[in-house]
Amino acid sequence: MVRRSSLCRALVFALALAQIPMAIRFVGVQPAQAASWFSSSWGFRKAITIDHTKVGATLTNFPVSINLASDASLSAHALSNGNDILFTSSDGVTKLNHEIETYTSASGALAAWVQVPSLSSTVDTVIYMYYGNAGATNQQIATGTWDGTFQTVWHMNNGSSPATDSTSNALSGAQTGGVTFGASGKFGNATSYATGTGQNQYLSVLLPKLTSFTVSMWIFQGGSDSYGTLVTQDVNNGIWYRGDADGASANKFYFFYGSADHFNNTAMSTSAWHHLVVVNNAGAVMFYLDGNSDGTATAGPAQTFKLIGSDSSGSFRYGGTIDETRVANVARTATWISTEFNNQNSPSTFYSLGTETTTTATWTGAVNGLWSNAGNWSGIGGVAPSTGND
Repeated sequence: MVRRSSLCRALVFALALAQIPMAIRFVGVQPAQAASWFSSSWGFRKAITIDHTKVGATLTNFPVSINLASDASLSAHALSNGNDILFTSSDGVTKLNHEIETYTSASGALAAWVQVPSLSSTVDTVIYMYYGNAGATNQQIATGTWDGTFQTVWHMNNGSSPATDSTSNALSGAQTGGVTFGASGKFGNATSYATGTGQNQYLSVLLPKLTSFTVSMWIFQGGSDSYGTLVTQDVNNGIWYRGDADGASANKFYFFYGSADHFNNTAMSTSAWHHLVVVNNAGAVMFYLDGNSDGTATAGPAQTFKLIGSDSSGSFRYGGTIDETRVANVARTATWISTEFNNQNSPSTFYSLGTETTTTATWTGAVNGLWSNAGNWSGIGGVAPSTGND
């Protein structure tokens, strides 16, 4: 009788204990039914799910803009300099190249670019953002974010000259004439150009001669220049903006070569940001405005781009703001360009940000007493740790 009584008491105790949630820290434990954890040194992560309907076609080595106006989790757990922030592929462990343009610890605001090796147009692409490692060194691989097709990438976010090139080519743009750095841009800071009497403001850089190329930029046109230089080789070759006082050509951009103006089709609204792209595919020229195909031209020549904001004579000066300017040595496809616009114009609808998960798995017993049942656990994605048994 004594033995049976002891057994009953033990059974009652075990049943009562099963009702008490227990927090158990499994450092480095492989979670079941979810992506592996990058390293136990990183305490937190969030899934970023990219909407495949915003991707024009499956793209390779595509730099995705991750733009968070604020994030309380980053503010609470990431290093103040953002050095511990990193990104992985969907497996949770393969580290992706990324560049942090800006990070504000007080609010958790983040502007970063992540090179996604394969961005699908048929299924959502998942990547992970990790943070929360007090001993981390800088995790960025900034130049690796921009593959060899990028000749230069200017985020225009510098507080002063020069405009730094993010690629390994290091083709930074030095200013002349008082270009305004730190102007309000599409992505934080930008560069602003004035066209008043005696003004001749521009950035200078020397790119290699390109037979095929893609030039893209964001502009905010606030003036009424007749001819405003955006990117140019010299006074006779380049990409210009036509101001709002020029009739049928007003508020359009154009590729000037062969002593002729070759315009896009659609006039732009002023006092608004627009994404402009000119593609030259070995002579076949295509214009894109805000992600859409917007005209063609023929016999486009090779170019050696040298100036942003003014031409070599100083006669055709742009008045407005320029942000996120890129030159590639390939002719980008229409699907690349539309995806680029979708991502940069509205990052918050291009992807969704998941809830914070940690390396702590908490037993809740919400479903039954089985260790392997994911419904009994919260923490690492709400899944069961793969160690232990029932």
